[in-house]
Amino acid sequence: MKENNFQPKKYEFKNGVIVDINEDKITVAINNDKKTMNAENIDNFGYQEYHQPIIAPSTLLFWIIGGSFGFVGLSELFFGGWSFFSWSFTFILVIINVIIFLIFMIDELLELRIFRSIIANHFTNEGIQVAIGNNSGNNLEMIVFKEEQSKVLDLEKTVEELRTFKKETSQINNVVSTSNLDELKKLGELLESNIITKEEFELKKSELLK
Repeated sequence: MKENNFQPKKYEFKNGVIVDINEDKITVAINNDKKTMNAENIDNFGYQEYHQPIIAPSTLLFWIIGGSFGFVGLSELFFGGWSFFSWSFTFILVIINVIIFLIFMIDELLELRIFRSIIANHFTNEGIQVAIGNNSGNNLEMIVFKEEQSKVLDLEKTVEELRTFKKETSQINNVVSTSNLDELKKLGELLESNIITKEEFELKKSELLK
């Protein structure tokens, strides 16, 4: 009989997420906010790559245009006043920015995702989104750093071990309960046949129901 053989584990991730697992429940703490799931309710475990853009396409456009004119202003401030070269360079820069703005508008209207691809490659926080499924749908979800994937895999293994442990324990309890009912039925038949006394029946009954 497998009992009390599940070893509690605790996982601490670099972004402050803490997952505490024992044979009764799983607790996930995120920024002092704790959520709990009873071990009997574990349904599944899943994870996937997570990408969170840190800027919007319009913000990127603003950075490009604002940065280019800011560069011109600083260069003129440190290297002298306006000249024919400065005006020519500024005019060319205006043309380039107008073209960039038109590309942005076409990109948004036709959903070409040019700006979004730039953001995805250079202005995105990457991680792993983890979900511990609950039978009732109230899942435990968290996001951890991408480089901690090995810890996520170990967490998955532990959750599955707990799920298996609770399933086997439940099956064992059901078998014991069924066995006790059979014994009580037999004792009742013996009592009715006057093979055992009322006192003996009550004594055996109390032992089985413990």
